[in-house]
Amino acid sequence: VKDGPLTDSPVMKVMGEGAFDVAATVAATPDLDWLIVAFDDFDGDPLEASGEALRYLRESGVVA
Repeated sequence: VKDGPLTDSPVMKVMGEGAFDVAATVAATPDLDWLIVAFDDFDGDPLEASGEALRYLRESGVVA
């Protein structure tokens, strides 16, 4: 899963800070076994952002 501005910009955002509705997308795919957080182009520390993504996914009820 990725989050971003949903524009032509290739720069990704920290999960939950972009315009992509990750929680709704995951809810629409009930047979999903894995979520992989990816940053193709990111202005920041991807490891730190991955931790923030996990926090967002937990707080939004996407993962336990």
